[in-house]
Amino acid sequence: MASPSLPLDPLFEVLVASLKRNIDAPEAVEGRGVLTYAVRVLPCVCMAIRDMARADPSVAYLVAYETSLWSIGPSGRYCDGLPEAVDPMTLEWWYAGQPLNDIMKMEDTRKARHVMAQEIDTCTDVEALAEETTHALDMCSAIPLNLPTRVRLFAHCLAINHFRVYSNSQYARFFRPCQRKGCQRPAMIPVPEQSSMAYASVARSSGDATAINERRYWQTCHSGSTTGVDERLPRNMAFCSMPCFCAARDEYNEHFDLMARLPAANLCGPPPARRGQKEVTPSRLYRAALGRNASIVRAARFRVDVSASRHYPITLEDARAMHKAFIDALNVDLGVLYAAAVINELPERLQPNTAMPKSVDWRAQPWLFSTPIQTVRAIYKASKVHDGIAKGGEPWLGRVKAMSLKVFC
Repeated sequence: MASPSLPLDPLFEVLVASLKRNIDAPEAVEGRGVLTYAVRVLPCVCMAIRDMARADPSVAYLVAYETSLWSIGPSGRYCDGLPEAVDPMTLEWWYAGQPLNDIMKMEDTRKARHVMAQEIDTCTDVEALAEETTHALDMCSAIPLNLPTRVRLFAHCLAINHFRVYSNSQYARFFRPCQRKGCQRPAMIPVPEQSSMAYASVARSSGDATAINERRYWQTCHSGSTTGVDERLPRNMAFCSMPCFCAARDEYNEHFDLMARLPAANLCGPPPARRGQKEVTPSRLYRAALGRNASIVRAARFRVDVSASRHYPITLEDARAMHKAFIDALNVDLGVLYAAAVINELPERLQPNTAMPKSVDWRAQPWLFSTPIQTVRAIYKASKVHDGIAKGGEPWLGRVKAMSLKVFC
């Protein structure tokens, strides 16, 4: 049975009109916070109201003003608190010729925006303040006319402040357009995190220490170091707001983070032991890695599908590089296990006294294998032919066999 349609049109219009009256009121009116919450949240939970909010440009500016006034929501990015329809870059061109401002830290920028909204909201004669602030400048034509004077003045000051920052000669060093597909709002460029730190923050949220160490292991296989900066990680990209970041991050995690799928590819463990063999040996782990590589060659889910991108910025060149990094990590891992398997077949007196892969979860201790990984990786990269996922018998693996004692020295 179809659910009855609700008369949402007058409800949302009444809420918006009531909020505008409360903002325009000379004195504080009880219930303004409830109205602000309703206007902010209802478009997020109801598609019909969302379409109505998008059709009325004034709604975005009301939300921007109230969010800045009460410091609601996340505040780690330049346009946090400003709905997508409020673009400082679209407004700033109107105010050419303004003196430049210094570029402030993010927390100072948000605090200044909050203080500006407070001063406007507590002003007893907002018309006089608007006259004094706009002065010889007219308000930007992009600012809707059906807004309370306080909100229009806030948008006016927001645009002026951004233009003054934009006029700074160092602007391009600290800002760039948002990297989410389809968004061009200004975004502050973040300080890139080392890959190991980024992986650790993800794993800490799930409380999984093993996940931290396994990601470090695979990162070492890929780059030779756990401290490299991966510019393709969403947290190292520039996004204007938390919604843009979350949309790109979730899409990256679901479709493009091949390195995150590597631990899952090893869940099957080593193959069954041979007769009379009880312990997990490097040879069993090596045979398991060969089986893993063969299964990945057959599996379509270990490929980068550029057509799946709606938010995360990716090109065909990026996809090839990500897939190549994925293959490199797999092959270096196989090479380390091959060297260990070769050494394991030597007489005990010839085997080096060093840590060897002898458990299913050996990758959770990457610090024990950093030197073998780097040595195998150097051999692998020096090989003229190392394209594709290794299946055993490749020429570079012969070089690994010949230098196995140097790999685990």
